Amino acid sequence: MSSSTACRLVALSVVIACVWVRTAGQKPPDAKIVLFCDMAADPVKFDGQLVKTQAQYSGSDHGALLTSSSCPSPSGSKKYANPRWGSSFDSSSRNTKILTTLLRKHETADVTVTGVVHAKAGVWYGIYDAPFEIDLQKIDEIKRDPNP
Repeated sequence: MSSSTACRLVALSVVIACVWVRTAGQKPPDAKIVLFCDMAADPVKFDGQLVKTQAQYSGSDHGALLTSSSCPSPSGSKKYANPRWGSSFDSSSRNTKILTTLLRKHETADVTVTGVVHAKAGVWYGIYDAPFEIDLQKIDEIKRDPNP
C-alpha cells in the first residue's frame, strides 16, 4: 500500500469517526403532539411527520383501527387510521403486551401512541381502507376502555 493510499484511509477513518461521535450523542427528534381528530380531518397535511396522539385502539380477527369518539364524523367520512407495527416498533414493551392481550379479547383500549403518519391523496391503508396510517414506534400509554 502506498503512503498516499494509507493517508487517505486514515483521513477517511477520522471523518467517519467524527460523524459517528457527532450523531451518536444526538437524541431522536421529538414527536409533534397532535389531536387525532386534526389528523383525521386532513391526514395528508401530516404525511411523513412523527406524531404523538391519543386514540382508541380496537381490533378484530381481521385487523385493527385507531379512532376517536370525539371526532365529528359527517356521513360518509372516514375518521380512523390503520395502525401498523413497523420495523422500529417497540414490540417488547409492557404496554404492547397489555395491548396485545386486550386485542385478543376484542377489547378497546385508550392509548397514546408515537409514530410516523402516512397519508397520500387517493391511497387507502389496511384491510378497512383507512384514509391514513400511523407507522407506530411505541405505545406510550394504555388504559382499558371503560365503555367497551
